[in-house]
Amino acid sequence: MASKMGVDIVRRYFREAAGASSYPLVGNPIAGLSESGQALASAIRLANRTIHETGQHQVGRAGMGSTMVAALVHRNAISIANVGDSRLYLIRQGAIQQLTQDHSLVMEQVRRGYITPEQAAKSEMQNIILRALGSEDTVEADVEDLPLLPGDVLLMCSDGLTKYLPDDDLLRIVSSCTSLDGACDGLIAAAK
Repeated sequence: MASKMGVDIVRRYFREAAGASSYPLVGNPIAGLSESGQALASAIRLANRTIHETGQHQVGRAGMGSTMVAALVHRNAISIANVGDSRLYLIRQGAIQQLTQDHSLVMEQVRRGYITPEQAAKSEMQNIILRALGSEDTVEADVEDLPLLPGDVLLMCSDGLTKYLPDDDLLRIVSSCTSLDGACDGLIAAAK
């Protein structure tokens, strides 16, 4: 429910903004971020607020939350945002790079040097998310603006994919497919 709400709210924000030819600001602006990046941050804040309020006021919805990864492409640039452990990868010139950071307990432990990535992959605490849409009244997504080059491929996915496939397999599967649909089908089949 929360993930569907999040997607619907973000999509509606951009549809309405396109009709009005402006992006309404939700929350405080982030220094140094493009208009597209500010809009993406605003849409995610709006989604968080709506999910949180729904969880507070509807029976059976208390504590609902969701991860989110989103991208807004504008000409030769992209604004990216994430909350939780859904990821965005860039595949460029035969290499794969994770552009987002997971907001999970084990990945925070890896970043601080307490455990190795190999230990994190085997941890029983992999599903403990430190930031999610709806879990608190406010959330700050990680938002960044990046350049795009011709031929770049963006892969957006949840932990349902990355839990089962290492980055090298993601790259191999996407690179070996002749279409984006084929790449998606290949990734799903490999994860299953």
